[in-house]
Amino acid sequence: MDALFPTLPGLADYSETVRAITQAANELLFRVVEDVMNAYSDGQPQPWSPRAVQAECRGFQESLVRERNAFVERNQTILLQALEEDVAPRTGRLCHGPPPGEDLEVRRARTDNGPSSEHRGRVPDFHGAGWADGP
Repeated sequence: MDALFPTLPGLADYSETVRAITQAANELLFRVVEDVMNAYSDGQPQPWSPRAVQAECRGFQESLVRERNAFVERNQTILLQALEEDVAPRTGRLCHGPPPGEDLEVRRARTDNGPSSEHRGRVPDFHGAGWADGP
């Protein structure tokens, strides 16, 4: 993002936050590997259960998504303006929705909250309300 939007407000802080979350996730990975290796070599019970590792990973994922969503929401106007300025001269249209005559189809991947769902004619709402009607 630094190369595309070097002057976005809060980009340096956002980048540092992402680095910190990534560093913490990597530290956990190495700690789990070391603890499991030591437990195996010493004949001790495993200190980590799959559920505990999964919970830790979910926490990192939630933090990353929360930080990303907040950053994009704070800068949504600037990001959309930049995309419009970049796309409109090359295509003759703004980047809101599919080309005329094409159906918008957005698929969400399966999540822990339930089965996959398909949304036609709807777009992600970055204000946290889920899905909004498309253009």
